[in-house]
Amino acid sequence: MAHEFSLEDLSAFLDDELPAERHLQVEAHLRSCPACSRELERFEKAGAAFREHGRRPLPAGLLGRMLRRLRPKSFKLDPTLEWGLILAVTLGIVLAGGVALKAYMPGLFSQIQQMISGAAGSLGQSN
Repeated sequence: MAHEFSLEDLSAFLDDELPAERHLQVEAHLRSCPACSRELERFEKAGAAFREHGRRPLPAGLLGRMLRRLRPKSFKLDPTLEWGLILAVTLGIVLAGGVALKAYMPGLFSQIQQMISGAAGSLGQSN
């Protein structure tokens, strides 16, 4: 007799997940095919082994050890290095902002320069 089903069908048969008609077809085939019946028996033994293995308790402390290994280690910088990095990043942002302003708003710097010159000139005249 031809094998008209896959191993997935056999697994679904074992788990009672096949539609009724397909279940009957596989069941009929299993009665007449010793090779497929042995395969089903192999699936049943594997399932029983997995179920039995799942019932065994975990060794004491295993879960805690696993969680400690998964938890990231604390990362602490030297305070001097930390402040140096903060200063460098801040300085980089300020410089990048200044370059961007100079590039995209060239008239702004000349206006600021004129305002400063005007203010300085007026301060010099008031004495």
